[in-house]
Amino acid sequence: MSSRLEKATLIPSENIHESYLDSEYIFYEVKGSDGLGYYLVACNHDNLWRCTCDDFTGRGLNKDEGSFLCKHIIAVILHIAQKGV
Repeated sequence: MSSRLEKATLIPSENIHESYLDSEYIFYEVKGSDGLGYYLVACNHDNLWRCTCDDFTGRGLNKDEGSFLCKHIIAVILHIAQKGV
């Protein structure tokens, strides 16, 4: 089984789009591997990440807040680092 980091590196940068920014969060849409839908990834001012994927909602919400990163969150972090945002 591939690690989340390995899976995240397979998500092309063109499948990641900054969606919007509000007073508390920045949101990104990450195209799902099936090509049919998008996952919403959000980060707040405290650098706490969230994602709407099953991996995050099934595992991440049961951990200490901020301690779990799904492949979509990792892909967004890599995207931001690559873009130098």
